[in-house]
Amino acid sequence: MLHALAEVSIPALARRAAALVGEYIDHRPDGAAQAAAYVDRRLNQGPAARAVLFPLVTGLLRGALAPALVASGSPASRLLRAELPRRTAGGVRACTPASLCTGPACSSSVPPRARPATTGRW
Repeated sequence: MLHALAEVSIPALARRAAALVGEYIDHRPDGAAQAAAYVDRRLNQGPAARAVLFPLVTGLLRGALAPALVASGSPASRLLRAELPRRTAGGVRACTPASLCTGPACSSSVPPRARPATTGRW
């Protein structure tokens, strides 16, 4: 199914297809290999895929890494935990440990006032 979605070339439909891939991963985390194949196929389509891929890949990275990056961890890990979100998000300024976390796995790690007011979707 994701293979066919990667072939969608009409911009509005391609954005919706990417959103469907994100929703698929939300419901089926074991589908990460299929999502990676989707991203790979879209990357092969060149710069035109950027507008579709950037939000999807950023959201997938944030969702997958958020619990580890917002955990308090040891004192020795805190600097790296703060630095990694900035580096892995390709310079997205809003990407901080507090902004990464919107899912239930993060609810105890980030105080409610520090969590973004979203529906859990990026």
